[in-house]
Amino acid sequence: MIINTIREQIKTAMFAKDSATLGLLRLVLGTAQQDGDESDVNVEAILRKMIKSNQQTIDYIKYDHDNATSLTKEIALLDSFLPKSMSVEDIKTYITENRLDVKSQSNVGAAVGVVMKGLKGKTVQGGDVKKAIEEIRSC
Repeated sequence: MIINTIREQIKTAMFAKDSATLGLLRLVLGTAQQDGDESDVNVEAILRKMIKSNQQTIDYIKYDHDNATSLTKEIALLDSFLPKSMSVEDIKTYITENRLDVKSQSNVGAAVGVVMKGLKGKTVQGGDVKKAIEEIRSC
């Protein structure tokens, strides 16, 4: 479970006296405990939400390089706990190899539904699926 890995990393950060990592990981752990749900699905959602928040903050403070660097490091740490999702190229290959008909769908949303059904059980980002479909449909 992801939460167990986070707990181990908290111990490592404590011994290393890495207060930035320790604080961030304690925040993740505390949020999961507050939700009362330490399942991988919930922890992944927490991590993705924190990553998105940091990315939005970076976009807002793009000229404050010190804070942007710190937030980028946080994003990398949070992302290290997430399962690696398929890339846009991997998704395009999957669509082609499985002969999923995304061009004849009435719109991109319908095509995303077809592809997501086929990708069930695989780790993908919806935005990446949409981008892959748009690239295929533009050819």
